[in-house]
Amino acid sequence: MKKQHVVQDLRRYSGPASAPFWNRINELPRRDKDVLVSCGILLQNMEEDVLKWLDSAEADARAARADARRNATSSARSAGKATVKKR
Repeated sequence: MKKQHVVQDLRRYSGPASAPFWNRINELPRRDKDVLVSCGILLQNMEEDVLKWLDSAEADARAARADARRNATSSARSAGKATVKKR
């Protein structure tokens, strides 16, 4: 079975897990709140991009390991056939 990560499982600044973060911002005076809301939105976007990149990198690493296993198995089989002598 292929292991697949869901980006939203790790989110902390968007979705349901972000409520404490946004509650803290919403409790601030307007002068601070406006800037922090803008920064929070940037943080959400960055978080999304990083988590997608992480998923992609993990998928690439899994594929590379699978290829290496296939190549090792294939090489071992080829080596075994080369040492068998026909009579």
